[in-house]
Amino acid sequence: MKLLKKGKKQKPSGKIDTIKKWSLSIAIIIVLVSFVMIGIQTFYPDPFQGKHCWDREEFQGPRFAKDCYLLSNTTTRDHCISEQSAENEKWQKMQNECQKQQDAVLRIYNRNVSIILLITGMLSLITSLFIVSVSSVAYGFSFGGIVLIFIAIVKYWTELQDFMRFIILGLILAVLVWLGYKKLDSRKEEQNSKKHK
Repeated sequence: MKLLKKGKKQKPSGKIDTIKKWSLSIAIIIVLVSFVMIGIQTFYPDPFQGKHCWDREEFQGPRFAKDCYLLSNTTTRDHCISEQSAENEKWQKMQNECQKQQDAVLRIYNRNVSIILLITGMLSLITSLFIVSVSSVAYGFSFGGIVLIFIAIVKYWTELQDFMRFIILGLILAVLVWLGYKKLDSRKEEQNSKKHK
């Protein structure tokens, strides 16, 4: 009877320990990803700070030709229409050129951010190998690394050619398999050392 009572008492405490471990792992994932993203925003911010060409003062469009129809004088109205049409065309060309330049700069920026995220993601996965003693922290770093790699791929994925996608995914897969084997080997070594003790 005493053994049964002891067993019953141990079950809920085991569940609580598991919840605590996973809570810590999830917290590490969230904080790690947030830390890296805020670090990028702080030390390598968006060159345009989220402002598009149409948000900038110098690219604000002129009055549209339809507003000219509100004028009562026919001669003034016709002059207004031709003037505004020419202005609108000029403004549209300027904005298109601005957008092309901005897209080119943002493409390079997104590529660099993706590289930073890939490197930090890989480092996070490698770090998880050396924290074998605390499994919840190790899981937090490993899953956090996977999330960072996923964000890196999504951010610049559309800009990559098919062969580059293939190479990147192949490299990531190889690293993940290698890390998995390393983790299993370290656990086996830990179990063997415990048995010998």
